[in-house]
Amino acid sequence: RLGSEAEIPPTTLIEAGQFSICHSRAWANKVVTSAWWVHSHQVSKSAPTGEYLKTGSFMIRGKKNFLPPLRLEMGFGVLFHVGEDSIARHLGERRVKGVGRE
Repeated sequence: RLGSEAEIPPTTLIEAGQFSICHSRAWANKVVTSAWWVHSHQVSKSAPTGEYLKTGSFMIRGKKNFLPPLRLEMGFGVLFHVGEDSIARHLGERRVKGVGRE
């Protein structure tokens, strides 16, 4: 929930980290690397006095929380929707072969 102080489950952090590295230069270079995360209050678009940030850059302050090295692995799924008018033609198509038959 947005603005919630609830802790994010480790599985969610690892999935987000894997998504991030798969959409980074690591994918093209086939480099296994680690992702990291920070709290929102650690991210700023302004640089400290006397320093400069390029347009579109962010300043990270404080500790980075590194995730374990993650595999460069993505999945692809396809979902089909069978309309009400064609359900009868598709009955039994997803039945596991050999189970429940004599």
